Amino acid sequence: MLNIGATEVAVLPRHGHSDQADVDNCLKSDSKLSSPSIQAGSDGDMPRHADPEASVLEQAAPSRLMRAKHALASSPFGRLFGMRTALDHTKKAAALAKEEAVLTALAHWSTRPLQESFADLSSSPQGIDTKAAANRLKLDGPNQVASSQKQPWWRLLISNIVNPFNVILTILAVVAISTDDHSTFAILMLMVVLSVSLRFIQEHKSANKVYALKSLIDSSCLVLGRDSGEERKPVKLDRSQLVVGDVVRVATGSVVPADCIVIASKMLTVSQSSLNGEGLPVEKYALDTTSTATISAALDSTGTSATMDRPNLLFMGTHVVSGHADALVVATGDRTYVGTVARVSDDSQVQNDFQRGISHISMLLLAFMLVMAPTVLVIDGFVTKDWKNAAIFCLSVAVGLVPEMLPMVTTANLARGAILVAKKKAIVKKLDAVQLLGAIDVLCSDKTGTLTEDHVTVASTCAPDGKICDAPVHLAYLNAKLQTSEFINNIDNAILSHVEDSPLATRLLEGKTKVADVPFDFYRRVVSVVYSDEQGDADKLHLVCKGAAEEVVRRCTHVRLGSALDKIDVDACTARIDAIAKRGERVIAVASRRVARSLVINGVATPELEAEMVLEGFVSILDPPKPDAKNAIAQLRELGLQTKVLTGDALPTARRVCEILNLIPGTPGASELCITGVELSQLGPVAFARAVEHKVVFAKLTPIQKLEVVRALRAQGHQVAFLGDGVNDGPALRGASCGISVNTGCDIAKDAADVILTQKNLDVIRDAVIVGRVSFINTLKYIKMAASSNFGNVFSVTVAASWLPFLPMSPTQLLTQNLLYDISQASIPWDNVDEEMIRAPVSWSTKSMLRFMLCIGPLSSPFDILTFVVNWFYFGLRNANDADQVARFQTHWFLEGCLTQVAIVHVLRTAKFPFAQSRASWMVCLTTALIAAVSMVAPYLPFLRNALQMTLPDPMFYAFLFPYLVAYVLIVQVAKVVYLRFNRIWL
Repeated sequence: MLNIGATEVAVLPRHGHSDQADVDNCLKSDSKLSSPSIQAGSDGDMPRHADPEASVLEQAAPSRLMRAKHALASSPFGRLFGMRTALDHTKKAAALAKEEAVLTALAHWSTRPLQESFADLSSSPQGIDTKAAANRLKLDGPNQVASSQKQPWWRLLISNIVNPFNVILTILAVVAISTDDHSTFAILMLMVVLSVSLRFIQEHKSANKVYALKSLIDSSCLVLGRDSGEERKPVKLDRSQLVVGDVVRVATGSVVPADCIVIASKMLTVSQSSLNGEGLPVEKYALDTTSTATISAALDSTGTSATMDRPNLLFMGTHVVSGHADALVVATGDRTYVGTVARVSDDSQVQNDFQRGISHISMLLLAFMLVMAPTVLVIDGFVTKDWKNAAIFCLSVAVGLVPEMLPMVTTANLARGAILVAKKKAIVKKLDAVQLLGAIDVLCSDKTGTLTEDHVTVASTCAPDGKICDAPVHLAYLNAKLQTSEFINNIDNAILSHVEDSPLATRLLEGKTKVADVPFDFYRRVVSVVYSDEQGDADKLHLVCKGAAEEVVRRCTHVRLGSALDKIDVDACTARIDAIAKRGERVIAVASRRVARSLVINGVATPELEAEMVLEGFVSILDPPKPDAKNAIAQLRELGLQTKVLTGDALPTARRVCEILNLIPGTPGASELCITGVELSQLGPVAFARAVEHKVVFAKLTPIQKLEVVRALRAQGHQVAFLGDGVNDGPALRGASCGISVNTGCDIAKDAADVILTQKNLDVIRDAVIVGRVSFINTLKYIKMAASSNFGNVFSVTVAASWLPFLPMSPTQLLTQNLLYDISQASIPWDNVDEEMIRAPVSWSTKSMLRFMLCIGPLSSPFDILTFVVNWFYFGLRNANDADQVARFQTHWFLEGCLTQVAIVHVLRTAKFPFAQSRASWMVCLTTALIAAVSMVAPYLPFLRNALQMTLPDPMFYAFLFPYLVAYVLIVQVAKVVYLRFNRIWL
């Protein structure tokens, strides 16, 4: 018992000898604290000295000046002068400072005697009352991390409106309305509205699905002392209502609701894999010492000086595997370790590669527009002397250079991709992620629960000399089966499952009756069972002991080798244990001895019986890879994806899993492909970049190091996806080109991810990557076809403007032709994609775009000029004052332009020969046929003819038109072959 003023506080012994009565006694204590400063349920604010991290965090908080620097550094000016890089270093240092501040504060709490902690927090073992909790909730805010809050719909809408192409189209629409060109204004704004609406609706639906997943998770916890009665009972509250000073009760299956220190526990083990990636649970217990010095000495003696490993600390978001405990809340919300990682996750998000690609292409097209449109204005103005019409025509040329349906076609592509990905068991939170999936060439994955099953199984069983032998696991089975503990840990579950799957299970138990047991505790780290055997000596009992290998070995005097006994060689056994551990497996040792029945009195056995035993052998435990992981990784490799493993777990464990998955060879040379976080931290920038490029397994990484690895890969030109579901994966998920989590992951991981898998299966990623590549390739088809065609048209217009005394096509006709061509490609999202194109990652390339536009676009101009020549010389359409001749000239070019552009869709959509080697989808065939038909009949329909200022074409023109089409298709096909010989990539 610890004294706090005049009050005695029940604290369970450090080594776990307590039982449920001890916990109940701790909870039922109703003595009042004598000191006003520590009165239970005090209304006063928590003293400032009770929050040792506050000053550090306040210093690390972003100021207005810092936010201004961020905005400046993110601007083109800042990027030009390298300010962004400097800011990244500053943010990294700030993130590390925040993390260090929280860990320092938690270390502080873990080394303080409990009576001092209760006094500092104005609390008691019975918690605080409702009034005090309400005051603290107002002061500190809800127990939520910032990233777990739902994004408002209006913010999502604004993010979809602010798009480079939307901005360009809106500017052109404003210019159009200023020149009284209402039709152009209506068309452009319709494209913007449709694009924004499609994207917003799809992303809003995805956000609601993700939020619905969160709502299915129970977010309640048990809190003590929230009523003001004399006997305070546990009450169920939402985790968001927790405050510092609360005492919470956690049990098997619970999620730790805040950062806490353990004040009472029984057989408590907690999985911290979401924080550090380690698959096996860790033991947690209260420290019953009365001074900081003795607590520190106790921590040092157990080798748990690292804050994350301290046995009396519970971290928000971790899971209780077995046992139960009461714990004092010392940090909530953003002040928890999880909250710090969440802030780093938010800071690490940058413009994704899809946005960057669209931005670069927008700038390219804008540059062309700014050059070509004024050129046409000047030339046409000087030739025709009609500057007003020249200005209107210049606007049409500007619109013609911009694929105005790009936002809508891109969004339709993304929306269709999101629907297809959803059918593959994944939710796309952000539509851009569909095409980001198609671009990735490196998949960085967490290990625990992602590549592995996240539950342990028996990996091997052997005699003390290393020979394969089933006897140790059979004895371990008896030990696990005959225990009477109410908590079955995951190691016992693994042993029970391993043996019960065989017919031996029943035979092993025949005639055996449990007499007594010596329960497990964290000091001895072993558990023993004493049983009688009907077929054995009636005066003798059998004891089977299993537990931590080194603890069992030091209690043994002999080893069993077959049917013979030999004296134990401790060094040899230790070497055997180390050899198994280096394979990445956890080692459990099993020993036995005969016990005189007289030593077990009234069914009670003592730890003293665990001596002079015979070492029977070793059982090794491993969190095995998922059955489908190996095949899925091989299939990803066939798609051109390299897989790297980034984990917080130990290197031997990570290496073993990766060897099984064929990520690295099972040879000594494989160590060259592995590296730890400590080794990474000692590398300079050049060596770090080299290591990140060539290493495959990265072990013992911190959340910040995972982010650094991802950013280093992206800096070297890779498109990186990160797959993870833990708190420690949050920063890397946001820093990746595409973050992928699972629906069972923690909230921080799901908030940071772009894609959430509803099925924890790597095959889902493979399917999503294929869908992403199809969507990406179809988007590139539209952009390259539309941009090259529009560029060819503008090039032809420039030639015509310098030659003809009239406009070769009216602004309305030019916009209509452009719109018809865009509509013919509106079905591109549903087009087929050649299998060869899917086999490699796809990426945005402004150079490739420019090269394609310059090489393929002008190929249509010779046929346009030939049409001008035929109209001028053969049909004699050269009189600018004859409205009928001008209308016929424009009609002929309109027909030629529409039909050649529609026909060329089938040539440009594939690197193969169209129709014979690669066929478009039925939707593309249907839309191109319909647009060709509309173009052909438009001059013959009076209302369209009058609206477009056309006239009936000369019948002889078709004798020229159809040969044009055949010749144009053949020339582009030949040009495609030549282009591929020099560039290798078509789209």
